[in-house]
Amino acid sequence: KQEIPSAPVNQNSNYQEEEEAQPLTQQQKEQLKAQKKQVKRAARESKRTHGAPGAEDDKIVSYSQVSRFHTRLNAFTANLPLEVDLKDVNLEIAGKDLLLGAELRLLPNRVYGFIGRNGSGKSTLLRQIAARKLIGMPPHISALLVDQDDVGSTEKSPLQVVLEADADLGHLLSREKLLESAGHPVRVLSELTFEVQSLAVDEARYTAAMLSGTRGKAARDEMVKHQNLMEEVDELHHAVLESEGGLEELERQVVDVFLKVNPASASASANRSAADLVAEELSAARDAITNHGGREDKTAEASKILRGLGFSQYGLECGTTRVLSGGWRMRIAIARALFVDPDLLMLDEPTNHLDMKGVLWLENWVQSKYSQESSGRDRILVVVSHDRYFLDSVCTHIIALKRQNLRYYDGNFSDYEGQVDDANTRRQRLAESITRQEQQLKKQIDWMLQKARESGDDKRLKQVTSRRRKLEERNGVEVNEKGHRFKLNRDRAGWHNSAREDIRTDVAADKEENYIFKLPCGDNIGYYGSLLQLDEVSLGYSSKTLLSKVSLDLDMSSRIGILGENGCGKSTLLKCVAGALDPKSGTRTQHRNLRLGFFTQHLVDAMGPEVTALDHLMALNPGIKEKELRGHLGSFGIRGRMCEQPSGSLSGGQRVRACLAALTWSKPHILLLDEPTNHLDLASVQALMVALNEFPGGIVLVSHDRSLLEGTCHEWVLVEDGAAHSYDGDVSTFADRLLAEAVGA
Repeated sequence: KQEIPSAPVNQNSNYQEEEEAQPLTQQQKEQLKAQKKQVKRAARESKRTHGAPGAEDDKIVSYSQVSRFHTRLNAFTANLPLEVDLKDVNLEIAGKDLLLGAELRLLPNRVYGFIGRNGSGKSTLLRQIAARKLIGMPPHISALLVDQDDVGSTEKSPLQVVLEADADLGHLLSREKLLESAGHPVRVLSELTFEVQSLAVDEARYTAAMLSGTRGKAARDEMVKHQNLMEEVDELHHAVLESEGGLEELERQVVDVFLKVNPASASASANRSAADLVAEELSAARDAITNHGGREDKTAEASKILRGLGFSQYGLECGTTRVLSGGWRMRIAIARALFVDPDLLMLDEPTNHLDMKGVLWLENWVQSKYSQESSGRDRILVVVSHDRYFLDSVCTHIIALKRQNLRYYDGNFSDYEGQVDDANTRRQRLAESITRQEQQLKKQIDWMLQKARESGDDKRLKQVTSRRRKLEERNGVEVNEKGHRFKLNRDRAGWHNSAREDIRTDVAADKEENYIFKLPCGDNIGYYGSLLQLDEVSLGYSSKTLLSKVSLDLDMSSRIGILGENGCGKSTLLKCVAGALDPKSGTRTQHRNLRLGFFTQHLVDAMGPEVTALDHLMALNPGIKEKELRGHLGSFGIRGRMCEQPSGSLSGGQRVRACLAALTWSKPHILLLDEPTNHLDLASVQALMVALNEFPGGIVLVSHDRSLLEGTCHEWVLVEDGAAHSYDGDVSTFADRLLAEAVGA
């Protein structure tokens, strides 16, 4: 930035005399203002190019309090319970603390709803648990996370992809295929020996790395034995592979080495041939497959899960994942996880890519699998979701990530809300009580100080000092969260100061965290008839027609919810209403002054990862002052530095809020919303519902979120069998019908 001189300077002199400052002209003021904007824009460009400050340190760090007993595994974990109990859990990303001194506690046969604001660290914590990067995580617990990454593009059918997710079944099927091969029995047995010993060496190395002390020394000795045996196996295996004939000469050596690797296969008969051992192992592999569930039963189970999530019988067997959209691939990822059935299953926003029928089926599946009465073994489920109906249906406990800590509540989400409301009411009363005590103490101090000065009483002055100390250090909470008398060394152990907790800080923080969305609406058009009309339209793509003879009238008072199963044409209908899709036949009529706000997930995807929310809004609205755009983003919870962060570093919910802010800047008269709650947290969904109810214009809504539909709409359009017609029921009756169909699938 260059400084504009207020007067000319003599360039020929050896020094410049400082002249008296003159007022800037209007032109100079505008030039300064332009330079400031240029500097800000350059700073944003630098952030996009080089990342936000500290981006080079964009590393996730997690750790917890660990004891030597956390590293027990294999034989030492045979009788350990299926539970996670980690103290002092800390999590940070790019230098930002997400968890500080939290306790992670997960118990068997419980379904935990994991809630928290967008960007608070829910997904990051689950990824650390699944990747076993959280030190102290019990190694005997199998953990699997299904997040918002799809399964990739392959030529395999969805059924094949799901079946291959079971590693144990895949290993057994692979071994069966090897033993059934038409190769020479010596070669087959040598290959099997090499495979078995390789797995044994890997397991021994892992065990030796995890254990210490006496157990560690024993594990390292065992590892050395396996490595020495592996050298013998490897040498013999190479000899078998390189042999062009005369395998009978190597048969005895291969058999002996195999019996060393598999002592359980040794028997009284020492004269068994390689062919005999291959036949025995093939029989054992088939028995293991049967005990694991059997190929037919496993295929039936995988098919049932895929059908419940919306796949047709033809699609799950004959289709390929390569031609599927990201939403359908996400369903395959969910199906894989349900099929594998690990000890600890973590689902991150599983309802985002499901229609209402799929959500209802998943609710029923979780209730049947994770209820303590019907479960055949212990399991733990942790689910992140913004769907309060889903959380109420499946959850037995709630984990709330709030202020860098994990808090645990019994019951479902509605029970959690009740407990939080009661706690907030109690905290508010305590805060008011503390304020009254402080005012009374201040009056006593003033009165006693006045009397002490009048009488010169040193004793009163000491009492004043004592009360001042009480006011500064010891005045505060009288009871803890359990209702017992507050004790600093018990309730706030480890605090660096002696002050009691100021509960008023928590009350103020709760008030500040509430989102308030503002949805501006256009001025009254002055016309009270239909502002947008579809008359006998047919809709589709290319030669395919999805909907026929659809008629719809919209005005400023419309509150229409569109119901229907996935793929029936709901989004297609909404595109036609928005004018993004021309009808194949029929007419679409719109008032010339009508403005529409159309939200789809494509808006979120179109927002590049390097573009900031502020730049995105400025590009859509050139000429608007930055201050006004920042204020509009702030009404959707995008404030301060978050406005200038690349969208790739924002959470999914934050990107959705930025796109909602962008489409409402034009003050639309009618909002057309296609799944607006995807990726939003529960607080944002609630704020959106309140804002929609306060919005004076019309609304047409497509959503699988039953609470949002019931709380916003009072008219219903059902899309099914290639038609769209008025529906006399409501969300509950439609959901009951879908559940009956889903359970019978």
